[in-house]
Amino acid sequence: MGDYMHEYVKELEELIANVLLPVYIEHYRLLGRPNPTKDINQKLLQAMRKKKKVSAILQKSSYG
Repeated sequence: MGDYMHEYVKELEELIANVLLPVYIEHYRLLGRPNPTKDINQKLLQAMRKKKKVSAILQKSSYG
């Protein structure tokens, strides 16, 4: 169960950081409103963007 939750949280973080947040920012930009992420901790945003991506074939879950 622990591996499942870890994978779930990882996928959820990726969805938020790589899909939803950019769409949210673009939506505000198109409306002519200020950047909505100014209230989000900038160090947290930078850390999320710097996450190293490991190929699926090299992930432990792929090879056991």
